[in-house]
Amino acid sequence: MAAGSSNKLPDPGKCGSMVPLASRQIYGGTRTNIGSYPWAVNLIYHKGESNDNLFKCGGSLISERYVLTAAHCLTIINSDLRLNRIRLGEWDLLKEQDCNAELICADPPLDVGIEKYGSRNKLHVSLKGVSNDVCGKVYVSKIFPSHLCAGAEKGKDACQKDSGGGLVAAIDGVYYEYGIVSFGSGCGLQGVPGVYARVTTVLDWILKQLD
Repeated sequence: MAAGSSNKLPDPGKCGSMVPLASRQIYGGTRTNIGSYPWAVNLIYHKGESNDNLFKCGGSLISERYVLTAAHCLTIINSDLRLNRIRLGEWDLLKEQDCNAELICADPPLDVGIEKYGSRNKLHVSLKGVSNDVCGKVYVSKIFPSHLCAGAEKGKDACQKDSGGGLVAAIDGVYYEYGIVSFGSGCGLQGVPGVYARVTTVLDWILKQLD
């Protein structure tokens, strides 16, 4: 999904680092600090003739031009539902300016062209990995090498409207995206992991799209 100018993936450290401004669809998550996960974006849809903002999916800014999201966040577009724009830098959907309790404020969100909402604030949750063998016993005949699974802990999960968001892990202080929220069964159920698209299996395809 195009959103800017440069096609190149940024070097590690230039992207994937937190902005140190200050110390509910994500199920069981906690509010992030302002400036956390600055690459996370909202996909904003409009339905019919309405100009109300519908926040149905997320994504990750992976270059100056492209956003990585789930395929079904685009295939849901039809004659009645259209993707209107992408929003970067949103922390609190109900406030004109994002400020925390210490009155430290973020820059205004940026809308890039091409309110119903889930969580009011940007949330995050820590999830443990689940092997594909174990995951396949929950989702019979639905798990392939192109998937990875995480969670299966009561009260912690991605959920509806988190589709397209990133599953990230930090290596030497730099965050890398390994999964894209794909599907699941319920939200935050014990023994039921969430399923993510495995980014490494489509990395060559992603790089070709940036050429």
